[in-house]
Amino acid sequence: MSDIESKSIESVDKSMEDLNQLTPEKESEFISRLRRIPCCGLFLSFFSGIVYATAGFTVELMDNVDPTLVVVIRSIIQLSVFLPLTLYQGQSVMGDKQERKAMIERCFFGFICFVLAYYSLEYIAFSDAQSIIFASPALTTLLGCILLNESCGIVQVITMIITFIGVLFVCRPAVIFGEKGLEDQFTSDERMIGIILSVFCCLTLSYTYIGMRKLQRTSTAAQNAGYSLFCIFAGSLVLNIFSFSTQTVIRTPFGIRGWVLILINGVCGIIGQASQCLALKIEEAGLVAIMRSFDIVMAFMYQALFLPKQPIHWTSILGSVLICSGCFIVSIKKYFESRRNRNNNNKNK
Repeated sequence: MSDIESKSIESVDKSMEDLNQLTPEKESEFISRLRRIPCCGLFLSFFSGIVYATAGFTVELMDNVDPTLVVVIRSIIQLSVFLPLTLYQGQSVMGDKQERKAMIERCFFGFICFVLAYYSLEYIAFSDAQSIIFASPALTTLLGCILLNESCGIVQVITMIITFIGVLFVCRPAVIFGEKGLEDQFTSDERMIGIILSVFCCLTLSYTYIGMRKLQRTSTAAQNAGYSLFCIFAGSLVLNIFSFSTQTVIRTPFGIRGWVLILINGVCGIIGQASQCLALKIEEAGLVAIMRSFDIVMAFMYQALFLPKQPIHWTSILGSVLICSGCFIVSIKKYFESRRNRNNNNKNK
């Protein structure tokens, strides 16, 4: 990860004794109990990866439904669960007063991330989109080096090279692989649009994780209630502006199948958001990122089993392996850096 990510994570990687989910004392006790369970944070992150991949797969199966509408309906379903919990706990959907800025970052970038991710599925294969999106650690490092003049060591350079090569294999540009390398249900123009959407989704995902990691005082229920409310208002605004400006009808689910898929998507959103928030509170961010890369494996499994019109190319498999390798290297490096910094802080006390 880049230095800006490291600084953001290190600045909030402190004692969590004052967390407040049911009450500050109960939240702290709850988190402490989860930490005593071996590999609990890793399991939660691994499970959230399966759930999120399933949610994306439901969008792939929907016929001609506007992805922004899917995000809005999914958020309504999530809000129906998280808002009562937040109100029962006597908390604000805006989050803790000291974390309002981080809450806004988490909501804004999270909304853009999901919308772009779902739109990209209309232009690119499911597994390819997932692979590009999870190149986020290396992309953030590259932007930090170029735009912020951050230090770039040998590990960062190796990671960026590996990830960039992996993305090239997934994208299969015609200038390198020829037109035969592009044989699937999508045209070259559609693939280009999907790749661009996935890359921007990849970037916003990085900032979403930074915002979530900062939210150590805000409970899981309040985080997701606030995020869901933001998605509902922002998504509705985007849909109305688009509809009025283009004079087109919003694409809604058709038949029972479409609504069942959206319901499954919403349930996956509830489980995934809760699992991911808890994982980031009880486990190192680097290890959480490693486990979340299992999304890519699930995407390939779903595509191979249920999407015969989207053939899996050997370049996609090789590219996803390289991208996962880059994510693994960055995450392991960050993990040991965090452990070392924490040990140094403990020695100084």
